[in-house]
Amino acid sequence: MTELQAERAGKPLGVPRIEAKSQRSRYLDVLIAIAAFAVLATLPFLFSSKALLDFVIRCAAFGLFATSLNLLVGYTGMISFGLRRATNVHRQSLLIDKAARERLNGHKAVILWFTGLSGSGKSTIANIVERELHARGAHTYLLDGDNVRHGLNRDLGFTDADRVENIRRVGEVAKLFVEAGAIVLCSFISPFRAERRMVRELVDAGEFIEVFIDTPLAECLRRDPGARPADASAVVRLLTAYRGRSTPAVPSGRSVSERVSRSLKV
Repeated sequence: MTELQAERAGKPLGVPRIEAKSQRSRYLDVLIAIAAFAVLATLPFLFSSKALLDFVIRCAAFGLFATSLNLLVGYTGMISFGLRRATNVHRQSLLIDKAARERLNGHKAVILWFTGLSGSGKSTIANIVERELHARGAHTYLLDGDNVRHGLNRDLGFTDADRVENIRRVGEVAKLFVEAGAIVLCSFISPFRAERRMVRELVDAGEFIEVFIDTPLAECLRRDPGARPADASAVVRLLTAYRGRSTPAVPSGRSVSERVSRSLKV
């Protein structure tokens, strides 16, 4: 499903699927299994030494078992669907809810989602905003795009599907921070509108504030000349997504302190 199709369907791109075994591979497994049976049937006529015969039979039997298992898995168990298999999972009711945690923290929980091009200054501004909030006594945490790829999302690359899965995981983590009554700041390129909407819909109305760091492309490239080639498509999508936007923007041409102040007002 392309981004456009995902937008029209109102859902994000799916997680990559693991392909089933090919028909040719299955036929090969069948031939190997037949050959192994044939070898086992003729072994008693080929060997006069009982010890040697036993050894060869054991080796052939092991090979037959491994091949048969591979064949069985090929027909019945290869994963060919998204990894959403649990059917016996139920929500556990909790005695302490989000409202109680917010009262204890002394402020509302919210996601501040900083989005923009690579090199736009998202992380710099989000870092300083968190410092200011922390100085005011707020309970905060910052999720940064590069940092989460060292742990939680280290198995993901930069394909469209991986980018969507990256944001899906981060969105779920951000939701947990909101449930804890905290202010969670997220700094991600997040070029797809669908994936940002996906995170927005995870929390209640008013708990997701999207802030676009509106830095000119030329300045982003000057700051980050080693940007990944895969980010080129993200640049196009992000610039297209924000034409005619209603999202609060932190405009370029201002000092970092001015942009931080603008973010805090948002």
